[in-house]
Order: sequence, then structure tokens, then C-alpha cells
Amino acid sequence: MLQFVQYGLAWSAALFVALALIKALAPFARHIRLVDVPNERKHHRDDIPLIGGSAVYITSTALLLALCIIVEEILHLPIPALLPGFAAGGLLVFVGLLDDLHELSIRWRVIMTAVAALIFTFGTGFNQIELGDLFGQGAVSLQGWQATAFMTICIFGMVNAFNMLDGLDGILGLNLIGSVVLFYTLMGRTPPFELMVVMGALSGYLWSNLSLTRHVPKVFLGDSGSMLLGFVVAVFLLAAATTHFGNSQQIPPVTALYMVGLPLIDMVTVTLRRMFTGGSPFEPGRDHFHHLVLDMVSDAVPADTKPRIAIFVVTVMGMVYPAIGTLMLKNAVATPVQFRIIVGLGIVHLAITSIYWFRHPKLS
Repeated sequence: MLQFVQYGLAWSAALFVALALIKALAPFARHIRLVDVPNERKHHRDDIPLIGGSAVYITSTALLLALCIIVEEILHLPIPALLPGFAAGGLLVFVGLLDDLHELSIRWRVIMTAVAALIFTFGTGFNQIELGDLFGQGAVSLQGWQATAFMTICIFGMVNAFNMLDGLDGILGLNLIGSVVLFYTLMGRTPPFELMVVMGALSGYLWSNLSLTRHVPKVFLGDSGSMLLGFVVAVFLLAAATTHFGNSQQIPPVTALYMVGLPLIDMVTVTLRRMFTGGSPFEPGRDHFHHLVLDMVSDAVPADTKPRIAIFVVTVMGMVYPAIGTLMLKNAVATPVQFRIIVGLGIVHLAITSIYWFRHPKLS
């Protein structure tokens, strides 16, 4: 009962602090033109402040730092892991804000994302990781520079995967919250306290982004927010899939792939398709899964309803992967089988979306 009250208070505090920050920061964002302007790719009507990510970061960091000082024992991750996380997350938010304001070059975005990943990797002393028997040929173990490179690639990949998925109101936040709730419900476990704080802050953003109240202006995550959430997911999955932070392993590494199945597979799909057609994987475009789903919705459906249908479909699809992974985990399916299934699902996703994409010139 006490834990339930603590979790409820943490979630509520994060939600209301995030809402207060959004209301306070929105006028300043409009003043410095930190806004998303409608164009041929973006169909919203007004200039929307891009401070959702800043609100989530400031809220989560402030509350978790306060908890570190007051009741450190309630936290799942030790302070030596949290501090590099705050630093790396802050760098990603800063880079995202600069990109939203001045459209940084792809080279600088890639470099700074890699730097943030290295800050966390070296800051936490992550120099060994066990991946399990992925290929049926024995356990895969990475140490030293191999573990560092793998960690950097994982964080870099998650940051870009979530950045690519963020294209419709609420789609990123709903996918993340839905996957987390589904996993912990199916497993009968309680989430880390830090994750509950982040989910509360993210709920505050969704309250604004989905216009659930007229007292708080509508805002977008911006690149800073989508990059931050990708990083946060990578950190929590690493904490859950390893014992590096002094905690027991909650899930095997292969299950972590299912937890981020849709954004991960869509990122790989878009990257491969763009490389095949001579395009850049990092340039904006309308070839992501949510764009294809939006295009599939009949034109007979009212224009305001089409995005809602697409968000619902993508959110449900995003929850399918964690459900499959969790069920296989509970039923002790062999690791190589789980790995082959997630690869197979990725190949099916690539084939179906690419066939549709190539048949519709307005998308390609």
C-alpha cells in the first residue's frame, strides 16, 4: 500500500510540474521562435512551441535529484548511474533545441548524439555486457572496447529510432506508456521508481499535446524531446537487461528488442529503404510507418479523424511487440528462437511497408 501511494505521488507531482513548466515556457518559446511552423509536411494550423522535451527533462531531473537527496533508498538506479544519465540527457536536449532553432547539420547531430552515448557509457563504467545465446552457438559476451562500442550504438540507435517515430500528436508518448504499462502488467512487477517519475512528466506533456485542457497551451516534444525519450528508454532497458547497476536482471537482452520493436524495426526499415534508393537515413521524409498508416486511411474519413485512427493503429502495433516478447519470456522460449522471430518480424515489416511505399509515388 505504501509503495502504491509513493508511486501515485511521484506520478502526480511529475505531471503537475510538467504542466506548470509547459505553461511557463510556452510564451518564451514563441518569443524566441522555438516553434514548429506548418508546411507541406506538417499539417497543424498554428505555430506550436517545441518545449515538451525540455519540460519532461527539467521535471524528471529536478524530482529525481530531490529524491537522491531526501530518500535515495527508494530509487532503483544508484546515483553514479543517474548523474551520467542526467548529463547525457541534458546534452541531447540541448542539441535538440539547437536543431529545432537553427536546423543543425546531420554531421553535428550524429557527433553530439555519439558524445552523449559515450558520456553515459564511460560515466557508468559500462565495459562488459552479456547478450545471451542469440544465435544458438553459445552465449555472446562483449568486453572492453567491444562493449563500449555496442553500448554507444544501442543508445545512438534508440535516440534516432524515437526521433523518427515522432510524427503525429501523442504518438511517441502513447507508444512508450502503452508498452511500459503492458509489460509490467503482464509480468506482474512494479516499474522502477525513476521510470514512474518520467512517465508522470510524459503524461503532463501528453495532456498538453493532446489539448486535454484549455488552461495549458499545446506543445510538441521537438527533436529535444524525442531524442531524450529514446535515450531514457535505452538507459532503462540496459538497467533491466543487465546487472551492471547492482540490481538483479529483470529481462534477458533479447526481450529488450521486443520492448522497442516497432520504433527499432521502423528505423532499420527506413534506413535500408533510403540507402537502397540513394537517400540519406537522417533526412526528414514521409516514409515512416505512421505516415504509411495515415495514407492508408480512406479519404472518406474526415480530415481531423484520420490522424486519430493512425495514432490508434500505431499505438496498438507498438504494444504488439512487447506483448509477444513478454509472453515468450514467461513461457521460457529459447533465446535463439526469440531472436529469429524478432528478425523475421522485421523482414515482414520491411517487405510489406516497402511494397506499399513503392506503389504510391506521392510517398516515395
